[in-house]
Amino acid sequence: MPSPGEVNLRQLSTTLSTFRTTTEAARVLRNSTSLLRCMMFFDLCYLITGISLITVGLTNTGFYSKKEQMIVLGGAFGIGASISALCNSLATHGLRSWRRGFLLPWLIYYLIILCALVMVLARFFYYEPLNLKQVFLFMICLCLFSCWRHLQKQFLLMA
Repeated sequence: MPSPGEVNLRQLSTTLSTFRTTTEAARVLRNSTSLLRCMMFFDLCYLITGISLITVGLTNTGFYSKKEQMIVLGGAFGIGASISALCNSLATHGLRSWRRGFLLPWLIYYLIILCALVMVLARFFYYEPLNLKQVFLFMICLCLFSCWRHLQKQFLLMA
């Protein structure tokens, strides 16, 4: 039979681990909310960039051979930003209502984006010598993976 001192230590240990887990969960939730706000800001920037590219491509009266390319690139930025904003909004709603199913579109969308960026980076490493563009793309991949991993941790925490 355990002594009263052992029981008290066991209860104290259980209480402290529960407190630590609760504190960590609150911290992860706060960070997830901040991360999604930051991503929404970038979505807004990408949407403005897309609209600007389309506007410049349509209103450019001078001779510019890549007008169609600017319009297509602006449309791609706009569509990507809209899908990302939708996924971020769903994830924010999932965090507020504590329903992890709303985080799935975000996780899937950004995993696809991350895979595409890694494939582009691998192509750049294979066909071109090391340059600043590759370093910048590598840093973007690391940041995006860090964000994705954080939201995955949040998804697992909500189970």
